[in-house]
Amino acid sequence: MKRFLIPATLVLFSSLALTACTSAGSTPPAAADFDPDPFTFAPVTGVAPSPILAIRSQTITLSGFNRPLLLKATSGTTVYIDGEYRDYFNDNSVGFNVQSGQTVSVAVSPQNTLNSDTITTIEVGAYKTTFKVTTRSTP
Repeated sequence: MKRFLIPATLVLFSSLALTACTSAGSTPPAAADFDPDPFTFAPVTGVAPSPILAIRSQTITLSGFNRPLLLKATSGTTVYIDGEYRDYFNDNSVGFNVQSGQTVSVAVSPQNTLNSDTITTIEVGAYKTTFKVTTRSTP
C-alpha cells in the first residue's frame, strides 16, 4: 500500500477555501418569487356622470414578490406609482416595472350616463384585479 503525503499548507488552504464558501450565517439567495400578494381596489359608487372627472382609487402597497414585475392597466387608466403620475394607459402602453414595497393607485373617468360602470383591469405580473366606478342612479 502506497502512502501519499499531503503538505500541511495544502490541507489548511483547502480547509479555509471550503469554510469561505460555506461559512455559517450566510444564506443562499432567495428563490425567485413572481407572485404578488393579492390586493383589491375598493369600488367607488354614486359618482356624478362626467367624462372629464378622474376618480382615483385608494393606494395599495405591493408585496409578496422579490423580483421586478410588469404593471399594466386597461386603456384609459391613469397610473400613479409611489404617489407620482406615471402614465395614462392607451393601446400602445407597455407598462412599468414595479417592486415589492411600492405603492400604486389608479384613476379612471366615469361614464357620462346615470347608473353606469367604468371598470379597469390592473395587472401586476400574472395577478389581475379591477377598479370599478359607478355613476349615481338619479340626477
